[in-house]
Amino acid sequence: MTTLQSLVLRCSHAPFLQFPLSKAVVILGRSSRCDFVVDDSSVSRRHAELRLVESELQIADLGSRNGTFVANMRIQTCRASPGEIVRFGNISFTLAALAPLEVETDAPASSNASTRKRSHPWETTLSAAQHRVFKSLLEGLPEKTIAKHLDLSPHTVHNHTRAIFRSFGVHSRAQLIAILSRRIGIEVPGET
Repeated sequence: MTTLQSLVLRCSHAPFLQFPLSKAVVILGRSSRCDFVVDDSSVSRRHAELRLVESELQIADLGSRNGTFVANMRIQTCRASPGEIVRFGNISFTLAALAPLEVETDAPASSNASTRKRSHPWETTLSAAQHRVFKSLLEGLPEKTIAKHLDLSPHTVHNHTRAIFRSFGVHSRAQLIAILSRRIGIEVPGET
């Protein structure tokens, strides 16, 4: 049986935009108050409700202007299984099943498996350089300070910041922190 943390919506148009389904019910839409923010004019402010039911995703359109589609059929309420294409307005996602996060098979021989932490969504969607910028962003450092601290150009840090925002579906550091604080069981790097 698929667990709550093993389903993810992957955007067909922007590979960094992924929504791991870690709560039983989430709202997807253009509004910053939604759990999953998709900033596209074809997506309504509160577009659809996504509900995990056993190993499937139940999708309910919330009266959106441009519709919700599963397998290119407009729906009001529908179940979607891993591998199916789900479209909100003009933005398509593939529903994918992931291996459970608790299972780590590629552990280095010298590591102690009992002390390893579960991986978090940002550890699988961000590059190593983006991860370093991500941690500095969460510490509240301005981009210019991050550039000096990491010995990068301000332009490179800005590009990494934009890629991080896209991967989380946000447009600002405040939105990034808000979405991280809303996700269940997420730990912000550097906090204990």
